[in-house]
Amino acid sequence: MKKKVIKFKRKDDIPKLDFKTNLFLSVIKAKKVSHPLVRNIDKKLHMYPRACDKHEVYVFKDYEEYKNFYLMYFDSIDDDLIDMAIVTHGDKGQVVASKALCNMIIVKKRVYDFYCNLTPEKCAEIYENGYMTALDAFAYWDNNNICPPAMTCIIEKDRCDFFNNCTDCRQEYASNHMQYEAPRDMSVVLGKVKRNKNNEIEW
Repeated sequence: MKKKVIKFKRKDDIPKLDFKTNLFLSVIKAKKVSHPLVRNIDKKLHMYPRACDKHEVYVFKDYEEYKNFYLMYFDSIDDDLIDMAIVTHGDKGQVVASKALCNMIIVKKRVYDFYCNLTPEKCAEIYENGYMTALDAFAYWDNNNICPPAMTCIIEKDRCDFFNNCTDCRQEYASNHMQYEAPRDMSVVLGKVKRNKNNEIEW
């Protein structure tokens, strides 16, 4: 399958900001970088965890473009959630947002949506086919304090810099597939997933 190429804006396409906003960004040592070109796409993009400089910020021409940036990854998203990544606004409505927080919101929401869609019915079907679910894979890695398989040293370093802890890393890694081969030394009980009254998984 051909990989989807993410186009970035050129540096000179970054919306210009007023003096006061630029001064504020200078004080907090923010670095303006280009964000992916916001556009309508048929198939949603997938963001992989990659560490970035915590001082890097995206500049969007307005709030609509800022929200549409997230809609390249999701069908819908709450304003209250994406507002958490906003650093400041320009005098003409430009939105300055933390690149690191934008990326974290996208990754965390994708992981949350994935596990919410892993219903008991889907789990039962996976068990019937002789596999363990993504939840079981995560629990196995987390209970045994091991890194997920097939991670090169470069990717592992990048993931360690992105996530705050190993548990978040394992949750995300497991969410890339619905089912996994069960290891011979399986130390977790399959299907023992805690859910609340709304059928949401309790971590």
